[in-house]
This record gives sequence, C-alpha cells and structure tokens, in this order.
Amino acid sequence: MPRQCEICHAARAILKRPKTGQRICQPCFFHVFETEVHNTITANNLFKPGDRVGIGASGGKDST
Repeated sequence: MPRQCEICHAARAILKRPKTGQRICQPCFFHVFETEVHNTITANNLFKPGDRVGIGASGGKDST
C-alpha cells in the first residue's frame, strides 16, 4: 500500500526528504520548501525591497 503524506495525511507521498526523513506529497513539498527559503531570507535579511535576485538550483545526486 502506498504511504500517505506525513504532513497532510491526504495525498500519496512521492518523496522522502533527506533533511528530515519525512515522506511527503508534491504540494506539501512545495509549501515546506518555499516556507524554509522565505524564513531563511527574512531571518537573515538577505535582500531588501528593490534588490535584483538571480536564482539557480541543482538537483544532482550530491545536492542536499
């Protein structure tokens, strides 16, 4: 039987987060990821209004 998402308990889990070991669905993954990025940016005052920001992402096997 497929595992349920450990966050919403409604959808089928599609991945296991290496950072936490949680098995979560795609919508919950996007929410958690975006929330973590937002919290890191605001907690560390990384940008101010009007700043131009470039974003790069890696999904390679060595990424964490």
